[in-house]
Amino acid sequence: MILDFLFLPFLFCIGVITSYQDFKEGKIRNKWIVIGLIYGIAMLAALVLWNLIAEPVTNFYYTHIEYRGINDPWQIITIRWDYFWKVFLNCTIALIVGYILWCFDLWSAGDAKLFFLFSLLLPLKHYQDAAFPYFPSLSLLINTFIPILFFLICQNFILFFRDLIASKGGILNIKERILKLKSSLKTNYFGYLKMGIGYLMIFIFFQLIKTKINSQFSGELQSIFFLLIIVFRKVLENFLRKTWIIITIFLAISINLAISYIFYSQAIWPKLFLSIKGSMFFMFIFIVISSLLSFVPQKQKKHIPFAFWMFLGLLITIFLKGCLTTSFSNLIFSLK
Repeated sequence: MILDFLFLPFLFCIGVITSYQDFKEGKIRNKWIVIGLIYGIAMLAALVLWNLIAEPVTNFYYTHIEYRGINDPWQIITIRWDYFWKVFLNCTIALIVGYILWCFDLWSAGDAKLFFLFSLLLPLKHYQDAAFPYFPSLSLLINTFIPILFFLICQNFILFFRDLIASKGGILNIKERILKLKSSLKTNYFGYLKMGIGYLMIFIFFQLIKTKINSQFSGELQSIFFLLIIVFRKVLENFLRKTWIIITIFLAISINLAISYIFYSQAIWPKLFLSIKGSMFFMFIFIVISSLLSFVPQKQKKHIPFAFWMFLGLLITIFLKGCLTTSFSNLIFSLK
């Protein structure tokens, strides 16, 4: 309760201000990040200091102000010491992840810094259903990207049909797109085939690995994996053009099956069949989403106010006490 009182009001203020500025100016001012960092570090330092002096101060209060007897019970309220290193570890990983996403041009430096700040200011109790205890802010990241992905798909779909209806040759435009796709497939069919096989093998490999993971968090891990594939699809396409990458993935699948057969006496073909079946489903969803995201040319795409979406992700995280996908999976299982 004390952590919510200290951090949430200030966090909401920062979220509202940065969301408004990102909408209006298309950027996040560093002064709000600096103010947030100063406040967050100061509060954590104050809590560390309180832990050190809590016992003598509390004893003095009850014995000299309320005049309780030494044998009368009273409570000494402190923050667990492991809470501080968990916050430090979570923030460190958040900073690294934010930097990586910035390096791949998936968001701006301001967005990366805001993610780090939110990770610092949001009390860890709001991640109670997180799959990764050392990086609970991953739930915040997922809760940010899922609404963005849904919004972009809807936006691109609407823009595509709006342009289609507005143009005189709407049907002709569709035919032109189909002809261009056919021409591209004819000239580079081997590259597309290799890329498709590569994606399919990545999904198969993950399905095989997923069977060894705690089922409690399999939904969240699966969503994280799928989001990573969607977000980094442009990077993956460049990698999957290389034959040695395809061979490496194939060898990884073969080794996984061999280990399952030799050490765990598991039947190979049923396991492989189930993995391929699940992979085909995710492959279909991946193709549909990638196509919807590619409807609109790059020049028509607008700035994404990540600050707003991150603030929305923050509110979702606080409300659900964890990740959207985990809550959805729990809801599905409860209905069965």
